[in-house]
Amino acid sequence: MKKQQQNTKQSWVKFTLALMLMVMSIVANAATYYSTITGNYSTSTVTQWNTNRAGGGSTPANFSTSGDIFIIQGTGGGSGAPHTVTTNSTWALGAGVTVQVEGGATLNQTSNITFNATAIFKLDAGSFFIQNSSSAAGISAGVENWNSTATITYTNTGIISSVNITNNSHPNVVFQLASNTGLGAAFADVGANPAVAGNLTVNNTAAKYVALCASAGNAICTVNGTFSITGGIFNLSTGTSVGSLNVKGSSFSVGASGSLQTTATNASGIISSLALENFISTNPASGNGVAIDFRLNNSGNPSYVAGKISLVNTFYRSNTDMIFSVANSDTLNERMRITSGGNVGIGTTSPSTLLHL
Repeated sequence: MKKQQQNTKQSWVKFTLALMLMVMSIVANAATYYSTITGNYSTSTVTQWNTNRAGGGSTPANFSTSGDIFIIQGTGGGSGAPHTVTTNSTWALGAGVTVQVEGGATLNQTSNITFNATAIFKLDAGSFFIQNSSSAAGISAGVENWNSTATITYTNTGIISSVNITNNSHPNVVFQLASNTGLGAAFADVGANPAVAGNLTVNNTAAKYVALCASAGNAICTVNGTFSITGGIFNLSTGTSVGSLNVKGSSFSVGASGSLQTTATNASGIISSLALENFISTNPASGNGVAIDFRLNNSGNPSYVAGKISLVNTFYRSNTDMIFSVANSDTLNERMRITSGGNVGIGTTSPSTLLHL
């Protein structure tokens, strides 16, 4: 019995040693490789990668060795960096492989990039990724390590699935469609409670729209930075879904060519699609609140506020007044106020009766 226990112990020791040697072998064989040039080429060609930033050294044997890191060189790198690399053939990354885009560098996916479930896609601060193919699901299949100041631009056939914008994993996001070949009515259904850690910009949606929700179910879209629609359509709700937008950044704007819509049909209850929140950690003081600005602009004059609807505190958050203001000679003036008590004042800031003129 004692001899059998010794044999079992020896077997475990041998197994542990063999496992350690295997792990050490994998680590020893792993290496870091750098992009060598900028331009449109096959990232899946091993000769495009070198162990030296300035070129030279060794090239990878494949793109499936666990622990290997492939870096697209950014500002301060070698070989004419920062690099803009555009894929022209499918690039498949194996288990434990990392693709890293340094600050100032750009990875433009015109051919599909697919990630193993344990492969890592890393976007450094100030880096750029352009999703211009049909493999959004492949990108999100790996481990996302995206700095909040990186920028991801979705164009043309870069379809977004419900797993792409969740849990604040997305950095700055730009929608820029030049065409809509192969797309349905909506460019993107970004799923339940999508969140963007940085800014959200809609520049163009061609003849389609960006949809917040799928055809059913509710969602809250949270933008932790600023939200801007300069062109195209951002649709909060479609079908029987009811979506709402929560912008936490310093500004929310819709340009002359942009549109914010809610097109829910047969949705039960009241549709509350846009939330303006002024978060104050302590009890808000009198005069704090939120507002909607109406701006005018032409070629000869800068944009200015021509009208405003404001909601302000008059006693902590329990009492509020709603104020309507319009411009006269480029100066904004309050013209009507509804108090928390229900009094309406036109031409006065402190109405004392139900209708005070």
